[in-house]
Amino acid sequence: MNLELYRETVEFATSEIAQKVLATEPALQSRLLQLDGDLQPLIRAIGLAVTEKVMNTCANAAIDQARERGMTTDQKGEVAIMTVYGKAVVTSPRLRGTRGHRSTYRPVHAELGLAGRMRSEAVERALCDFGAEASFEQAARRFTEHYGIDVDRTSVLRIVHDHAAQAEEFVAKKLACAEQAFEQTVRDRPGVDEMLLGINGCMLRTGTLHVAQGHETTAVRGLPKRVRQTEWRDVRLALCRPLGEVEPTYVGAMDSYPAVVAQLFQAAVSRGLSSRTQAIAVADGGVGLYEELDAQFPKLSFILDKYHLIEHLGEAAEALGLGDDAKKAWTSERLRRLSMGEVDAVILELKRQQSDGAERCARLAKHLQRFRKCVDYNVNEALGWPVGSGETESAHRSIPQRRMKLPGAWWLPEHINPMMSLRIMRQNGWWGEYWAGHAQRLAA
Repeated sequence: MNLELYRETVEFATSEIAQKVLATEPALQSRLLQLDGDLQPLIRAIGLAVTEKVMNTCANAAIDQARERGMTTDQKGEVAIMTVYGKAVVTSPRLRGTRGHRSTYRPVHAELGLAGRMRSEAVERALCDFGAEASFEQAARRFTEHYGIDVDRTSVLRIVHDHAAQAEEFVAKKLACAEQAFEQTVRDRPGVDEMLLGINGCMLRTGTLHVAQGHETTAVRGLPKRVRQTEWRDVRLALCRPLGEVEPTYVGAMDSYPAVVAQLFQAAVSRGLSSRTQAIAVADGGVGLYEELDAQFPKLSFILDKYHLIEHLGEAAEALGLGDDAKKAWTSERLRRLSMGEVDAVILELKRQQSDGAERCARLAKHLQRFRKCVDYNVNEALGWPVGSGETESAHRSIPQRRMKLPGAWWLPEHINPMMSLRIMRQNGWWGEYWAGHAQRLAA
């Protein structure tokens, strides 16, 4: 809506309302900072009245066109549309064709798409906004607080889950479209020099409902009682950004490494990855992760997260029975040697351990053998490359965990990936693009 077209109307209405407020409200000078809040009910009333007027004018035009074709009113009716200003009531009669024609027709629904118990896009966007950040119950309360309209928790849940499913499709399509750019030649699309990658996992609680043993039924509806089987599942989050830039692009899902790394590749292409780009991945030693990244990214340097390696070294030192000071010194010395490139020597030393901690040292040696080319921390730091995966771990706290790991919360498995997509879409700054596309889909 172009506000410039309504400048004169707004100025006239503003002058009239301001004069009325000044003449009616007492002691305004002492509560000017509360004035905007006091005006909210008035603004809502104006917004609702204008919305109803416009909707009913369009509805009456659609009804008149149907009557011009010989249709007559069969049953009077109205529909209520929930808007951010309140409930807008719109005339919506049922019409019947000419004599002998039994079919009925609701022009307001057929021509304008308006039906009972609908919500405006602004309402759905606000509920989705609140429900993507807080529990559905808290989202309902916040909506009531901000808009003065009561809404129940279940309505928020349904709306958020519906848009989360659409968000999953939106993200998938956006990433797939971005990937096509990788097929361009380096001459046409040189891409960025270096791309940072990160991927990590966290556990979210899921639940599936099963019919309880026996023949117990619910008190109200007499349905078979169900019990919840809880299971913690691994959700993987990944990020990419050109080295030197600040804002990353995120992807993630409750899925396998091949699937999530494929999403990460698409996201990296959207940020400038080309066949000449040096990809730098910093992550832990998850089984199969290094290999999958190496398979999907043409030029990859993998860095084993330094702080995870320190934890492994500390566990080995503890298994050797070292005291606190000796444990710290032993860990620091091995880390120093590994960082300087003495990987083979440290592996051999660990394999030769014969004390009580020999088994733990042998497992660490096997781990280092797998990542023997991924612990050159001194070289990596000299190149300006990060050696820790803290950025990805921090993103876990802000993207999935902040909303999906609330105390006592659990999710149906089929809702995990849609909600992840909704959260990722917001974090990536794609929120406005999604809703613009949603408006176009409704118009179509």
